[in-house]
Amino acid sequence: MGKSTVPSKNRLLIWQPLLVRDFLLLFLGESISLLGDQFYLVALPWLTIQLTHSPVILGVGQVHKLILITAINNTAGYQ
Repeated sequence: MGKSTVPSKNRLLIWQPLLVRDFLLLFLGESISLLGDQFYLVALPWLTIQLTHSPVILGVGQVHKLILITAINNTAGYQ
C-alpha cells in the first residue's frame, strides 16, 4: 500500500463522529439495545430449562421463536 496523499489534519478520524452529540446518543442507545438483545438470547433458553427441565420444550420454544421472527421479517420486507 502506498502512502496517503491526504494531509493528516484533513483525515477523518475513526472516533470523530462520536463528537457529535446526537450521533453519540444514537450510538450508545443502539449499543445498549444490542447488548440487551444478546442477554435475551441467553436468558430465555436458560429460564426455560430451569423451569421445565425439558430439552423438548426448549426446542419447541426456539422453533416457535424462529417461526415468529421469520414471519415478521418477511411481512416487514427484510430478507
